[in-house]
Amino acid sequence: MDKTKQEHSLTEKIEQLRHHVNSYKELWLMTAKADGGAIFPVDMLSTAVTHRAMCLVSGFCDLIERKNFICAAALVRLMLDNLLRFYAVWLVDNPHDFATEFLKGKEIRKIKDRNGNKMTDKYLVDQLSKEYPWLSNTYRETSGYIHLSSKHYFNTVREVHDKERSITTAIGPFDTSITNEVREEAIDAMLEISNAVMRYLYGWAHTKKTKAISTKYGQEHYEK
Repeated sequence: MDKTKQEHSLTEKIEQLRHHVNSYKELWLMTAKADGGAIFPVDMLSTAVTHRAMCLVSGFCDLIERKNFICAAALVRLMLDNLLRFYAVWLVDNPHDFATEFLKGKEIRKIKDRNGNKMTDKYLVDQLSKEYPWLSNTYRETSGYIHLSSKHYFNTVREVHDKERSITTAIGPFDTSITNEVREEAIDAMLEISNAVMRYLYGWAHTKKTKAISTKYGQEHYEK
C-alpha cells in the first residue's frame, strides 16, 4: 500500500474509532433507562467503565493524529485494563456484591471469582483470552509502554549504520521512527478492545432491561 492510501486508511480507522464515543453514550442511556431507571451497583461500575472508555478513545485518537505514539500505545493498555475489570462481573456469583466491593475501593485482584480464584490481571487475561485469543499478546506488548522498557529506547532509533557502527536517534514530543503500519496496528488493537468493552456493557444493559431485577439482587446469568 502506498503512503497516500495508507494515510487515508489511518484516517478512516481513526474516524471509525471516534464514532465509538457516541456508541458509548447510547449504551449508557440504554442502561440508565432500563428497569424503570432503577440504579444498581453494576450500573455505577458500568458508568465508570463507560466514562473511562470515552476518555481513552478520544485521547488515543488525538495522540495518534499528533504522532505521539508513546502516549497513544499506553492508552491501549489502559483500555485493555478497562475491559478486564468489567469482564470480572461475569466471573462472580453476585455481580452487585462485586461492584459494591469495587466501589468501596477494594482491589479487584484481591476479590475471588465463583471458583475461588483471585482475579489478578494474569487470571483475567487467561480467562478472557479463551474468547479473544489475541488478548494475551496485546496485553504483553502494550504493558511495555506502561513501565519504562526497551520499547521506549527503540522508539527513538531512526537508523542503524552497520559500517560506521553508529546509530541515529531522535527525541522530541512526537514520534519520528514509528511507521504507519505500527500506528495502524495500534488503532486496530484499540478498535478490537473497544468493541469488546461495548459488548460487555451491552450485556449488562440487556440483562437489566430484560430480567427486571429491581426487586432484589439476584444471581442471574449475565448476557454478553
